[in-house]
Amino acid sequence: MKDGKDMTPGGGNILRSEKYRKRAEEKARREQEAAEAARQAKVRTEPLADAADIRRNAGVMDSIAESGAQNINVSKFHASQGHGFAAEQANTFLDRMHGLDAHVVGNDNAANGADRLVDGRLIQVKYCQNAAASVDAAFENHEYRYYDAHGKPMQIEVPSDQYEQAVANMRERIAKGEVKGVTDPNDAKKLVRKGSVTYETAKRIAQAGTVESLTFDAVQGAVIATGVFGISGTITFAKALWDGKNMDDAVDEGLCTGLSAAGTCEVSYILTQQLTRCGASALLAAPAKGAVKLLPVSVRKALLDGLKNGAPAYGAAAGNLAKTEGTKVTAQTATNNLAKLLRGNVIAAAATVLVLSAGDIVNCFRGRISGKQLFKNLTVATGAVGGGAGGMMAGALAGGAVGSLLGPGGTVAGAKVGAFLGGIAGGAAGGNAAKAAMDALIEDDAVQLVRILESRIVPLAQTYLLNEEELSIVLDDLQRVLTQGKLYEMYAADDREAFADELLTALIRRTIGFRTRVRLPTGEAAVESLLRLMARSEAGQPLLAPQKKADPEAVARAVLGRDVSRPAAKKAWYVTKQMHNVTKQQEQDLFTMKAAEKVAASENEARRQRKAHFEEMIKNYTGNGEN
Repeated sequence: MKDGKDMTPGGGNILRSEKYRKRAEEKARREQEAAEAARQAKVRTEPLADAADIRRNAGVMDSIAESGAQNINVSKFHASQGHGFAAEQANTFLDRMHGLDAHVVGNDNAANGADRLVDGRLIQVKYCQNAAASVDAAFENHEYRYYDAHGKPMQIEVPSDQYEQAVANMRERIAKGEVKGVTDPNDAKKLVRKGSVTYETAKRIAQAGTVESLTFDAVQGAVIATGVFGISGTITFAKALWDGKNMDDAVDEGLCTGLSAAGTCEVSYILTQQLTRCGASALLAAPAKGAVKLLPVSVRKALLDGLKNGAPAYGAAAGNLAKTEGTKVTAQTATNNLAKLLRGNVIAAAATVLVLSAGDIVNCFRGRISGKQLFKNLTVATGAVGGGAGGMMAGALAGGAVGSLLGPGGTVAGAKVGAFLGGIAGGAAGGNAAKAAMDALIEDDAVQLVRILESRIVPLAQTYLLNEEELSIVLDDLQRVLTQGKLYEMYAADDREAFADELLTALIRRTIGFRTRVRLPTGEAAVESLLRLMARSEAGQPLLAPQKKADPEAVARAVLGRDVSRPAAKKAWYVTKQMHNVTKQQEQDLFTMKAAEKVAASENEARRQRKAHFEEMIKNYTGNGEN
């Protein structure tokens, strides 16, 4: 009761009341008309489908963090000596591609310190206009400048097209006694290292819009996209199996979603780094530092400590940045370094929003959606991407704090898990919060409470990866428990959203408790899936096989010989499919065992034949000896 009025004039269950039924029917009619109009015009009416799709964007959120971290390095390309930093990055990347253990170590800006470390050898990178200038940059007052902690000269790395002349110049310097500890001019080749790129190539890598810079970004983006492919593909594969689909269809879906997420990552990464080369990072320097200063000093230090402990949400580049001031983290250090991370992630997030919203932008210019609809879709996408990035950061810190109770290894593992879950939850929460803000309506108390439940079921369904069938079962259970008394309890609660989350979470966990444990497919299965997809594409067929839906009530009637309620039939059919998954996995195990036994039998037969052959040879040899 409120102000003497019954919230539900029909009494009993609010979902069965006449007032709510009419509202629901009217809403369903409007949605059906909008969906049909969209289908006819081929316009996407649900912007969140791309912006907050958990299966696809669990990996995309990770790519934003990696792109933002790499942005720290690329932002140096915009400096006057940017080509030198570009040479460091390019040579390090190419060394890694050749199997070397290569790292950039010059972020600490130590006096006469090394720029790179390759297989334990410290290296100074010198990329000047000519060989004489490159070698001369390693000397000061006719004395070599760069030595390691043991007094051993570091190598200098010069452009590949200057190598021969640089060696000759270094030989002259050694002969003059300008390199302490080195007297043999022939050791010049040991001191001068041939870079993997030329001087002009390094300059073009540092510039925006050149073939070299686009190629460099594309190759680096492909490395990150590989991880994104694995994350998104694995989640989709598992969800497909939980949906009751067979192994082949699950692998197909995982491969398609993984490739889609990897493509988004690749394009957004290239766009992020090209924008940085254009000076976007410098424009955001002051706003980013101002935003970071709004955080308490203790929070800034905690964030940077998380990076130093290996929080993966911001990649190796951010971890190196966090170490630039040694082990002690000062307030100024935390402010400056976090500001660099923030502006890098802002650029990466903006690039990702543009990539995700490319279809809407094209539709707007082609007159298929209005400018208002485009603004709304961009707002929702921005909320999802921004929420995901923030969720990864918060999740990494929270997970690292919990994992630290288990030791240093637990800190890293906890940060990884926390970043992953935080990105998923943050993306879903941010996207739905933005959409809710755009769609805000005033409703009476009873319908508003139901609306809260409806709004909370979406992020929870995304967090628990509920499929359509599982969500239907949960809603059936919700209708059963959502009596008038339960709504009164919810209205009186201090936090109605928390009340809704607790109620819905209990129902969701009860349902997903029947899910089967998923085992990833073998490499052979992935290859077979790729061949199927290629064959369907060449034949002009849909990549994914159409799914047939069974009628649970009809199945129950055929099995039991009597009618059962639809909720009970749906639950029974869901559990049956999960049990079928177990059977199929066991069947696959038997096929694998059979194949292994066949191989073992073949090997045993081969060994038996070889043994018989050797025995015959020994017998013949022994017989010849006696004669």
